This record gives sequence, structure tokens and C-alpha cells, in this order.
Amino acid sequence: MSNFFILGGAIAQLLLGSPIAPITELPSQPVIVAQRKTTQNWLETARERYQANDYYAAISGFTEAIKIKPTVEALMERSIAWSRVEEHQRALIDINEAIRKAPKLGKLYVIRGFIYMRLNDRKNAVEDMNKGIYLEPTGTAYMSRGLVFIHFNEIDKARMDLNIAAQESKEAMDMRRYNHIMELLGSI
Repeated sequence: MSNFFILGGAIAQLLLGSPIAPITELPSQPVIVAQRKTTQNWLETARERYQANDYYAAISGFTEAIKIKPTVEALMERSIAWSRVEEHQRALIDINEAIRKAPKLGKLYVIRGFIYMRLNDRKNAVEDMNKGIYLEPTGTAYMSRGLVFIHFNEIDKARMDLNIAAQESKEAMDMRRYNHIMELLGSI
């Protein structure tokens, strides 16, 4: 009796509620039904690993998702994970590919700006932050550029951006973010 028949009969019983004829012969090997993971399954697994600070496992999960379908989301998230393990050149490769696929998505430039910041490349970091703000002028983008300015010890510029981000957070009633930005402003 084939493994396919046994499995097929079990599915029929589940779906139709009909009894299965007794199995007279068991397979010599256990029947294993492999479920293929989808891009979304891999992304969820990778995000769980990232949240657990297991960045290499996260990178592995994002890589599997990218093998199935190289989405902007998967490339962006793997780029962030690469940066967390100080693999900034690999991070740049992924974020550049994401930008190639979605050149009008401002947050991609903000992420790349952070990668350049970690590489101590002020010129490219600020240029990307500016482009991110141009495309999506959000409080998050201003806060991000403010952090880049702090990194490069440009405190007056940082204060201007952080004040814009704080005002946007206050208007959006995001008090947690507002308080975080105010603490940051108080520390510089």
C-alpha cells in the first residue's frame, strides 16, 4: 500500500467523515508530510528571531523568504539584521536592492542613512536622511536625521530635527514617542 494512499484516505475521512478501510500493511518508514513555508511564514519566523536578538537566525529566515520572493520588505528587514551584526556592506547590498525596487519609499533611504552613519560616512548618511524626509516628511524621519546629527556631533541641527519630531508626536498624541524625544533633547 503506498504512502500516498494512506495519506489520501486520511484526508478523505477528515473531509467527508467517511470511514477508512483498515490498513493491512504499515509503511516501513514513517509518513512525513512536509509543509512548504511561504514567504510570509519565513518573514514571521525571521521577525520572531530578530525580536529574540537572534540576528543570524533572523538573517537565515529573511534569506529563505527572499529565495522564494525577493520583496522590498524582506530585503529591507534583512538589511537591518545585517547591520545589527555589524555586516554593513551586506546591509548596503540589500537596502540598495530594495531602493532599486521601490525608489519612492522614503523609509528605505532613512535605513540606508543609518547604515552609512554606522560606517561613519556623514555625507551619504545625511544625504539619504534628507531624501527620506523629502519623500516622507514624518516625525520618524526627522527623529532619525536628528540621531544622525547627534552621532556626528552636530547638536544644533539635531535639536531642530528632534523638535520637529517631538511636535509631530505630540500632535499625533503619541506621548510615548514624545516623551522619548524630550528625554533625548534633554540629554544633548
